[in-house]
Formats: sequence, C-alpha cells, structure tokens
Amino acid sequence: MPEPVRLVAEHLPGLLGLTPGLAPLPMDRLAEGPAAFRDWLAGLATSRTDASVPGLVTWLDSVGQLLGRPASGRTTLPTEADPIVFALVDDPAVALTVGVRTDPATGATALVWGARISFTGAGVDARVDGDAVLLVMPLGDPAPVTLFERLDLVVTAPAGGGRLYPADGEPTGALRVGGLRAGVRYTAADRAVRPLLELRDVRVDLDGTPTELPLVDLTDARSLTAAAQSLLDEAIDAGLGPAAGPVAALRRLVGLGTTPGVDLALLATAPGAAIAAHYRALRAGGAGWAPVLADLARLAGVDAPAVAGAGTAADPWAVDLPAFAGTSLAVRLSLWDSGTPAAPVFTLGLGLAAGPRSTPPCRGGPTRG
Repeated sequence: MPEPVRLVAEHLPGLLGLTPGLAPLPMDRLAEGPAAFRDWLAGLATSRTDASVPGLVTWLDSVGQLLGRPASGRTTLPTEADPIVFALVDDPAVALTVGVRTDPATGATALVWGARISFTGAGVDARVDGDAVLLVMPLGDPAPVTLFERLDLVVTAPAGGGRLYPADGEPTGALRVGGLRAGVRYTAADRAVRPLLELRDVRVDLDGTPTELPLVDLTDARSLTAAAQSLLDEAIDAGLGPAAGPVAALRRLVGLGTTPGVDLALLATAPGAAIAAHYRALRAGGAGWAPVLADLARLAGVDAPAVAGAGTAADPWAVDLPAFAGTSLAVRLSLWDSGTPAAPVFTLGLGLAAGPRSTPPCRGGPTRG
C-alpha cells in the first residue's frame, strides 16, 4: 500500500473525531459556517478520550500523523508556551506549533498556530531564529480569526560559545563584546515593527577607564556615549561580517551596515521612526520591496527565492515557500504597497498554493505595517 494511502487510512478517522469517547465532526453543520468547526474544537479542548487523553491532543496527533510525524504522547493540553511541535524540515529546522491560549481575565480560549525556524549560517558563527504566530482561532467564540498576529526574527552571534569581538585568541583593544542579538518584531495589532539590537558582556575602555556592561540595548539612547557607539558600530560590522545567506538577509532587513541602512543614532532615540525611514528608503529603490520578500524567504530556508509580481494589490510581489517535501504544496508569501509614493504602506499576505504561481493569491486577512 502506498505510504500516503496508508497514512490517510490510519489517521483520517481521528481527524474526523471518530475516536472512542469523542464527539464526531458535525459534517451536517459545516456548511452553516466556520462557527460549527470552532465549537467542535472547543468541545475537544474540554473532553477526553476513553484513554484519558485530551480530545484536542488526539485530534492534533491525527493531523501530525497525516503529515508523517509521530504522535506527541501528551496527556495534557498544549499551551502557547508549551505547544505541540510538528517538525517539517530538518535543515534548516522548520516546525509548526499548536497550543491553546487562555485569557486570564475571561477564561476564553483560542487555538494558536505558529511556525518556528532556526538556521546556523555557513561561514559565520551566527544563528538565525524566527518565530511567528500565523493563526489565532477563538474556540466557542464568535470573535474573528486573527491571521499573522506576530513575527520575530533574531540573529544571535556567536551561535555557540566564544566571543563576538575580537575573536577568541586575538588581542583585545579598547572594546570587547561577548555577543550580539539583532532582529525585529512585527505585531499586526498596532502595525508596528520594533527593533532588537543588544550586546552582552561588553567592556569599553575610553581614555584608560574601563567600563563593564553586562547588557547594552542599542535602541536605548541612555545606553551609550557617542564615542562608545562608534566602537560598537565597528564591533557589529566585524562580528557579523558580510556573510551570505540568512545572516546577510537579516542584516538587510534590519539595515545594519547596508545601503540604504538604518540610522543608529535615530534608532537609539526613536526606533519606530528609524525602521520606518529605512523601509521608505528601500521602497524608493528600483526593485521596491521585492528584495525584502526575497530576504524573508531566505530566512525561511529558501536558497534562491524567485520573487514575481509588480508590488500592487492586484499583482503583489510573491514568493513560494515549500511547505512539505516531495509535494507541490507551498506557503505563498505576498507583499505589496497599499499606500502612495509619499506614504507607502507595507502590506503582507499569507496563503497556500499548489503548483506554479499564475494568479495573485487569495489574501483573506493580510496584515499591514
């Protein structure tokens, strides 16, 4: 029996709720709208099978096993902090996460679907980590579903132990930096992009006076003097270097040591304005935000992303991210400018695609920033 057929035969019953002790999926009510499905999931979250396993865990295990992944073995509900993790790709490490979010004030619950990626750069001692909340589905509640709630992208250098600058074994000068964390967080609720730029275990020697700083937040104007910031700019450039791949992609997205680049002085006093100015400068370039979409794809592990489209709402820039090895199914990430030349609006869309891109993807709930 072909493996895909075997997986469907074994695990489709669980997906439909045909497990002893659980209520089956109400097929007759699904045509009425998505509320019936969400109510059914809410029931699974509060019920248990005859084997005393939470019904929602049993259903999620069926989803994972249809994807060829083993059962989680859990006997408690997954949470947003401790989700069920479906590993999709090993290198780079890409995983789908699912957990239940509970509002502490009201007790309302929602099923939170997310994605994680981790990639260690070749030729540079740095690691890129991405974490996104893709879908928030309220359970037993008519509140709307939220798409693409949050995205975190962070590069950490060095990836393991050791010192960022100067390298281990080299003589130390006026500056020593143990490590660097740089990245961005995008939140759809307020359409905000917040930068992260931190150095740890810093020693700055100015005019013969050493200063030890366990953590330096470069987005905080109070952290540094102008002379120290000049030394730290040098350390960032020397520590990360002009590496290709995900590390270089994140450098371009954040604007560290690139042209155009983020204004570090403005970043320290008004980080939101600094990031906005950087993306306005990128939009004014001949390729618009197409390179931004390509860099997001590189962070997702695509070696040579092919971005198509004109960057409009009718024909957005789009790139496909392979979702499942050996299939034509892909996650399609789209980006377009829904503003004006004087006031561009960064708009992201997310959808599923099968086969080559021929028409603009359906964007039921794009996010804007």
